[in-house]
Amino acid sequence: MTGKQHGPLAGKKTGVQKIPDNPMQKAQVKAAEAVQKNSALLAIRAKCLDCACGSDAEIRKCTLTHCALYPFRMGKRPGSKSRSAKTSV
Repeated sequence: MTGKQHGPLAGKKTGVQKIPDNPMQKAQVKAAEAVQKNSALLAIRAKCLDCACGSDAEIRKCTLTHCALYPFRMGKRPGSKSRSAKTSV
């Protein structure tokens, strides 16, 4: 093996990165980010991006309500209040 990395983040430094214009690469970058941050919500969002061919608009318009990930598709926990609503009280 040559030790080279493969994948959407190969050879890139961590930190702020430009998200690619290619929808499938965008989904791969989001999935890698979720793994790096160990975040279930980001992983669900990345799966939804993959399912919707990288289109944020298609995720918003998703009609697959029988999908187990449907309530989490926007990257938020259903039924939880936003931080701004919690701090304003």
